[in-house]
Amino acid sequence: MVSPLQDTTPWQGALPPRATATSSAPQISLDGPWAFRLHPARDIDAAPGAPGHDTIQVPGHFQLQGLEPDKRLDEAKWGLPAYTNVIYPLPVDPPRVPLGDIHGQANPVGEYQRTVTVPDDPDTETTRWVLRFEGADSHLTVWWNGHRVGHSTGSRLPVEFDVTPWLRPGENTVVARVAQWSAATWIEDQDQWWLSGLFRSVALLPRPSDGIDDHRVVADYDPATGTGHLTVTAERAGEPVECTYALPELGLHEAVTGQTYTVQVTPWSAERPTLYQGVLRAPGEEIRLSVGFRRVEVSGHQVLANGEPVLFLGVNRHEWHPRTGRTLDAATMEADVRLMKRLNVNAVRTSHYPPHPYFLDLCDRYGLWVIDECDLETHGFELDGWQGNPGTDPKWADALLNRVQRMVHRDKNHPSIIMWSMGNESDTGPNIAAMAQWTRDNDPTRLIHYEGDQAAAYVDVFSQMYTGLPQLERIGKVEEGPESRQGELTTEQHEVRRTRPYLLCEYAHAMGNGPGDLAQYRELFDRYERLIGGFVWEWIDHGILRRALSGPNKGQEFYAYGGDFGEELHDGNFVIDGLIFPDRTPSPGALEMAAVYSPIAISIDPDQRVATVSNRYRELDTTHLDFHWIAGDETGARAEGPLNLEVIAAGDQAQVDLPALPDANLGEPTGERWWRVEARLVTDRPWADRGHVVARGEASISTTPKATGPVSTPRRTGAGFQAGAAVFDDRGQLVRLGEHAITAPRVELARAPIDNDRRSPVADDAWHRLTPGAQWHELGLDRLHDEVLEAQLSGSQLRVVTRTAPAGRQLGVRTSWQWTAYGSSVELDVALDFEGDWRGIELGRIGLTFALPRSWQQVTWFGLGPGESYPDSRTAVWLDRHQLSVAQWQTPYVRPQENGNRSGVRWAEVADHQHHGVRISSDIPFDIALAPWSTAALAAAEHTIDLVGEDQVWLHLDLAQRGLGSAACGPRLSEEFVLRAETLTEQQRRRRFRFDLLG
Repeated sequence: MVSPLQDTTPWQGALPPRATATSSAPQISLDGPWAFRLHPARDIDAAPGAPGHDTIQVPGHFQLQGLEPDKRLDEAKWGLPAYTNVIYPLPVDPPRVPLGDIHGQANPVGEYQRTVTVPDDPDTETTRWVLRFEGADSHLTVWWNGHRVGHSTGSRLPVEFDVTPWLRPGENTVVARVAQWSAATWIEDQDQWWLSGLFRSVALLPRPSDGIDDHRVVADYDPATGTGHLTVTAERAGEPVECTYALPELGLHEAVTGQTYTVQVTPWSAERPTLYQGVLRAPGEEIRLSVGFRRVEVSGHQVLANGEPVLFLGVNRHEWHPRTGRTLDAATMEADVRLMKRLNVNAVRTSHYPPHPYFLDLCDRYGLWVIDECDLETHGFELDGWQGNPGTDPKWADALLNRVQRMVHRDKNHPSIIMWSMGNESDTGPNIAAMAQWTRDNDPTRLIHYEGDQAAAYVDVFSQMYTGLPQLERIGKVEEGPESRQGELTTEQHEVRRTRPYLLCEYAHAMGNGPGDLAQYRELFDRYERLIGGFVWEWIDHGILRRALSGPNKGQEFYAYGGDFGEELHDGNFVIDGLIFPDRTPSPGALEMAAVYSPIAISIDPDQRVATVSNRYRELDTTHLDFHWIAGDETGARAEGPLNLEVIAAGDQAQVDLPALPDANLGEPTGERWWRVEARLVTDRPWADRGHVVARGEASISTTPKATGPVSTPRRTGAGFQAGAAVFDDRGQLVRLGEHAITAPRVELARAPIDNDRRSPVADDAWHRLTPGAQWHELGLDRLHDEVLEAQLSGSQLRVVTRTAPAGRQLGVRTSWQWTAYGSSVELDVALDFEGDWRGIELGRIGLTFALPRSWQQVTWFGLGPGESYPDSRTAVWLDRHQLSVAQWQTPYVRPQENGNRSGVRWAEVADHQHHGVRISSDIPFDIALAPWSTAALAAAEHTIDLVGEDQVWLHLDLAQRGLGSAACGPRLSEEFVLRAETLTEQQRRRRFRFDLLG
């Protein structure tokens, strides 16, 4: 007999799926403590016995609840988390899964048991008692008072069982067994932690026989007339039932189900999420209605909502919390939605499963378009050429169809849902086509999405992932070829696909430091109407909270990723790929996205003193925004005031004159000044407070070069040389500035690899297939050797020549260092010349690295900030005088890597608390970063707890930095942001820096 765990049957004994509803009917929450133990997988159907001696909380994952953050892995009580992206962590023999004993944890099965108290005289004649599970991963079997009720798969989908026949007065016993591995595992390979249990809520629902079992709201909007057409239907026991409903704002007080009503309405959209509240009534139950009117359709190459083109400025969202995994409470979900709105996100793809239903309520209320995705992914089959893939195998047809039916029925009444997605990375096949056809037949009001249909045969949009900018532009122009990863399309298929709007369901992979290129993607979205936007991958880093158990940082919290739990197979930190950190702090990439996604674009012409404001909303004008001007200079002085700007209609732009600069407020006009214009919320919104900055734009006004003063002739000393306050050894290497010990600058050509440096090769030929980070290590660019070739006085300068080179290679950099003193100040003219054959080599940086006194912990700079920035990620920063400590300067990426670069810097001061330190400046803006550890230490660290402060502060002055890109899972870095020795500009090879002592 086949074990139920190895059976593709989606469920047995379950009630038909229905819409989630807020009902007046009573419910008994079964959340809270349950008795728990592990049960042998081979005996999944054995009759339950006495309850386990342990206690566990529902909802939750039993692996996470059995391992506290400060416990050793061998102290885990109920198995361990495991992470894979594509590969299955099991021997691939579908639908079979391991049935080994619990001691080897081959297939942990959690047995939950609790008592449920019902009235002493429960009504079983006119009330049906329904047991509802919102989510159980991955196979659920249920007993009620010792009777086997049924089983279910579909981890992220609800299931209901009728337990009325076995109900008894007073105390009842419910047992739920949840297996980690089952046949369902083969269709739930969704780039996430493999975690199990009753991870969403459980409830007992006394359902009235004269209530409403299911209901549907169809609220169409006609943009030509401004009218809504509303039809509400209700069902009881699978048959239509006539009920009444009220929507007072629409003048409907005794509307009848099954009839269509035409009313004047304001439509629902992500920009204007108008909901009409009401109630649907039956004799035994009332259901809350929250109705949003909208019409979704494809017109030419555009997706229209209410007659207006939609541009999806979206994110992909897995459900995640660093302590509780995929179990999220209401407050966390609401905080996420509010943060998305503040970050100018207007759409969410629920990758790769239906979310907690409350999340969709929030999207309705706050305004987010949703692509609701079916609980389906079979990516691991790709490793064997999709052999036996469930999308084509008939024995999986029922399981796949069951999943999309349950999703559509559960979520059909949410106006925020604009598309149904059939799943993710499951190739294609007749089973998926059947899912799409059933969905289209049952809900023609929404569009069908599935990226795996590369011929766009059964979907409404042509969807792809991680398309590079050149190809994206070809698609925007409708000039792409018939190529497809599923083989070249026929002429007919190609012509059909070219009629579809184009969507990036995943792009700009946000792993580690990144993504870059967001502004370039937005530019193409705005230029070509066929490009309807995209969804950044992804929302949050899936780190699991742990504490260091030993070492210098013992007790310090950090976030674990794949491999940290002893997995045999894992994909490392590929699960750390979000826009926000596990604690929900926005990363620099999130802030960059917010600036790029901004619905208002502001540009300033400083010569004409004119600001141009473009309204990129599709529906809203600017009445909800105030505009303010700010002017400032390098001293930190500033002036500001309101900007009287006319209301700008959606899609329009306007110009406004800026006032004359108030010199009295800004001080002497001898340095660089800047204008900034900000768009701020006029009033509090549900997702942000009054004054929240929605957009900003700026421009530099003027620069007056500063005099350098008289030259001080350098001289020889007994130990070396001296030029003003700069003291050098006999090799011409800087050792002090004044009384402060400084380690001489060294040339750096590599950086601590970011994730995007680790995963995509630089070229397709020979050893160039190494990733940039691997290439730096292979060539020795991360451990360069220095040799002084010359150190001598030359007129008013100390001239030093060095050669920096890796061992074992005929490659090198000859660097000229010319030091000139001006009183106590000193200027450095540095010039780098590359020797040898550097073709095909991509550099991480062109930089100089100093070691400063450890006490110099305060940094003030005039340049772009306050956050970090890189060549292809500079939209979220602005010119100003900024201040941070060295500790605040660091960005705590879960896997440590290059971070903290500030660009466009005119000058920076690094000092101690008494303001003793140095001021560094240049006539040409430069990049700067500071860290309490070296590049080598940063590159070697695997977690934040591996970083230990050193006895100096490391200062990086970069003439150039490599861009970020998103090559960890996406196209190679755009060529304009690649650093190559043979194409460096003059400014990237030569620079003048000035060092002034402070204090």
